Amino acid sequence: MLRIWGKIMAGGKIRESFTGEDAHSEWPLEERIYACEEQISRHFDLARPIWLAKNRQHLKNFGSTRFDQDNFIETIGFQYLELEIVGTDDDEGSRP
Repeated sequence: MLRIWGKIMAGGKIRESFTGEDAHSEWPLEERIYACEEQISRHFDLARPIWLAKNRQHLKNFGSTRFDQDNFIETIGFQYLELEIVGTDDDEGSRP
């Protein structure tokens, strides 16, 4: 199971958090990440952020990425949304 922890950050603190999960191990990892991100966005009642090349690269290299105002069309009332991979099928912390 893939688990991604979504955190709404404001003032350097976690304002709200939620963990999205996806058990479709037959899906490509990128699709599973997007499914978790969609759950997280829906939970926070946010429009889905725009994934830029820097977000994909940061997630691949470090297992986390941030979405700030530049990633949203609508104005957001927080500093950024952070996504962090906290569990994978093999639990070895593999990155996309």
